[in-house]
Amino acid sequence: MAKKRGETHLMEDASEGIIGNLLPELWVMRKLHPDYGVDYTIEVFEKSGTSFPTMGEFLYVQAKSIASTEKKVLPIASRLNVEKYTASNNGEVEMTLDVVKYQLDSDTIDNARLMGPATPLLLFLVDLELKEVFYICLTDYYDKIIEPNGVKLDGQASVVINIPYANRLTKNGSADVMRFFACRPKLYGLISLANYQRREVQFLVQDIETQRDVRRIVLDLYILRRFALRLRAMPLWDRIIVWEAVQCQKAVLDNVIETLDETKLLALAEKILSGLHEEHNDREKFIEAARIISGFSNAWSSLANLGNMFEELMRECFLPSYIGQLSSGDEDHYRVITEI
Repeated sequence: MAKKRGETHLMEDASEGIIGNLLPELWVMRKLHPDYGVDYTIEVFEKSGTSFPTMGEFLYVQAKSIASTEKKVLPIASRLNVEKYTASNNGEVEMTLDVVKYQLDSDTIDNARLMGPATPLLLFLVDLELKEVFYICLTDYYDKIIEPNGVKLDGQASVVINIPYANRLTKNGSADVMRFFACRPKLYGLISLANYQRREVQFLVQDIETQRDVRRIVLDLYILRRFALRLRAMPLWDRIIVWEAVQCQKAVLDNVIETLDETKLLALAEKILSGLHEEHNDREKFIEAARIISGFSNAWSSLANLGNMFEELMRECFLPSYIGQLSSGDEDHYRVITEI
């Protein structure tokens, strides 16, 4: 008997073609053989003038295909920060959400957990009839949905995954969402460096406040400038992602760099020393010196706070949760109960 192609292989080939057609043309999709929970890596390329450089960003994808999907309605309850409270502290149901349900094997979900939040694993659910791809970040889904609800992966073979119906690759803006997931390692690198620097900045500011040697103040300001330049060199700042807070913090950092102009460090140090320590009654000089110093502390506190905001808010984006839908939901597919 001749070898035959099974239906599973045909569905896999069809789903691969659908995914490839819905991704930006420049991006490169590579199938892994053999795969152990990751079917594809997708490398992000962007146009730059007449060339198409890689961004050093990758998506990790587990693909599943089904003949067709069915839209269901999921009740969504308000809830507190799941890093502090479990689902037992949920509030009342306040909205409904259109979702696609898919029963996924627990091993794949556990693989997403093992990869960790800095390398998100996406589930692409391919609807062969609609030629549509529904997506969900399994890494975030485990941390923000499965674990807080007390589900034990080792106690069951599969888990029903609720994918918001708005999470579709055919939807305008889906490429920006994919970029957001692909650049997450860069975001974690930025957050890590900002938090390290924040602690060091606290010591530098304390030294500047008490220092009476202008040369030492210049050295402290030089280190602050070095910190700012190192942080500004992180590649995330120049990527266009769906989180506006990143661009806001970029402006904060650029302002710090402008204040710490290398040609003006001595004049700035003398201004601070004069305002804080010289015997005079010039209240405006004192206030200005204090403003400059506190500006450094506030800038790094704000930069480091990106990590807190990301964990509490942004990791829930595109998930079937109360916070996730308020921050990223499509109004065509979620409804506040009072409006039904």
